[in-house]
Amino acid sequence: MKKITIIFLTILFLVLGFFIFLFFTPISETTDDNSDYTWGITFSKTFSQDMGLDFRDVYTSMLEDLNPDVVRLPLYWKDIEPQEGVYLFDDYDWMISEAKKNNVKLVLAVGQKLPRWPECQIPEWTDPLSKEQKKEEIIHLIDKIVRRYGDFDNIYAWQVENEPFLHFGKCDRFNRDFLDEEIETVRLLDPSRPIMMTDSGELGTWFSATKRADIFGTSVYRIIWNKYFGYFEYPLPPNFFWFKANLLRIFYPDKPIIISELQMEPWGPKMIYETPLSEQEISMNLDQFHSNIEYAKKTGLKEIYLWGVEWWYWMKEKHDQPELWEATKELINKGR
Repeated sequence: MKKITIIFLTILFLVLGFFIFLFFTPISETTDDNSDYTWGITFSKTFSQDMGLDFRDVYTSMLEDLNPDVVRLPLYWKDIEPQEGVYLFDDYDWMISEAKKNNVKLVLAVGQKLPRWPECQIPEWTDPLSKEQKKEEIIHLIDKIVRRYGDFDNIYAWQVENEPFLHFGKCDRFNRDFLDEEIETVRLLDPSRPIMMTDSGELGTWFSATKRADIFGTSVYRIIWNKYFGYFEYPLPPNFFWFKANLLRIFYPDKPIIISELQMEPWGPKMIYETPLSEQEISMNLDQFHSNIEYAKKTGLKEIYLWGVEWWYWMKEKHDQPELWEATKELINKGR
C-alpha cells in the first residue's frame, strides 16, 4: 500500500510539474525585431475565386505589396485536371513565374488532400474509379507536376498532402503505404529539394509526419468553431508547441520545424463569405491578429506561414477595411 501511495504521489507531482511548466514558465521572449523570422503566406487560387475575387489581382498584390519570403501554393487536382487527361497548367505556370520574378520562394503542395476546404478537391470524373485506379491517377498527376516545375529555381520545397494523419475534411482515411509511395515519387523525381509534411498542432502527434519529412510544419489555431461547443478558444499556452517541438528534436534533431499554417482569418459555422462581418470578428479581428502573432513567436518557431490572405484582400477591396492587410504588410517588412 505504501509503494502504491509513493507511485501515485510521484505521478501526481510529475503531472503538476508539467502543468506548471506549460502554463507558467516563459520560454520565448518576443521583440519587435522580425529579422530573425521567415514569413510565409499560403495562397489558394480556388478560394480566391470562391470569395468572388480575381485570383491574379490577389496573388499579384500579395507578391508585390506584402512581399512574403515564401508562398505555400496548393496545386489542386480538380483545378489542374478537370477532365480525364485534360491538363490546365496555365494559371499555375503564371503564378510560379510571377513568384520567381518577385524573388519569392515557393512550397508547392501536391496530392489529393491540400489546404482549404473541402481539403480533398477531387475531380468528379474520378467518381466511378476504384481506389486503386484513383491512386494510379494521383501518382500520375504528381509525376506531371514535379516534372513540369522541377526546373524552377525558386521552388523551395514540395509538400506532399496536407495533414494526412488528421481525419478532417471531405476525405477518406489515408493509406500510409500509399502516402509513402507519393513521397517516394517526389523524391525520385526531384531528390535535390526537401519534402514538407504537416500535421495539426493541437490534435496531431507529429511523429508520423516528421519521420517521413525533411521539414515538418504544424498548424496553429486559436479560436475555432465546432458543432459541440460553438466558438472555442484553445486553452493551450505557447509552451505546448515549444514542448512538442523539442520532444521531436530528441528523435529528429536535424529536421526544421515550422508553423506552416497560423490562423489569421475567421473560423465559423459557414464559409467566410457567407458569414456576417460582425460574427467574423468573434474569431478574428485586428487585436486577435496581433495576439496570434505574439503567440506564434512565443512558441520559439522561427518560420511562420500566415493563413488568410484571400480574406484580408476581400476585407480591403470589398468592405473598405484594409487594417488586416496593412498589419500583415508592416509585420513582414519590419526589420528588412
